[in-house]
Amino acid sequence: MPTTLVACGPERSASSGRRRRCATPEIELEIRNPSGLHARPAATFVKAAAAFGSDIRLVNLSRDPARQVNAKSVLGLLAAGVAHGQRVRVSAEGPDASEALRALAELVESGVGEQVEPPAGSAPPAPAS
Repeated sequence: MPTTLVACGPERSASSGRRRRCATPEIELEIRNPSGLHARPAATFVKAAAAFGSDIRLVNLSRDPARQVNAKSVLGLLAAGVAHGQRVRVSAEGPDASEALRALAELVESGVGEQVEPPAGSAPPAPAS
């Protein structure tokens, strides 16, 4: 499952030389939890997000790409209705945005506290000798 991390671009436009606003860093992830982001993984995700000072938002790209929810709110995540196999975009704005996105990507890839199947196309673990 490739994680897409979009970082801020140059502060000035190459063509005009004018200062441009930095894009908000974001990642896109696939939720592999069999029951999606139900109460327990949502609470785990919120706890991890709350450890950062940045404003963190989540969009369920598979359901309603125009609706952002506060990723530091269990009710917000539950309202996003993220089911197994759906893709989400997580964005962060603030002093620790990149660190927050890295940590949340690792959390989602590890199953958000639940056991999940490895991503499609990944090699199975080597047998122990």
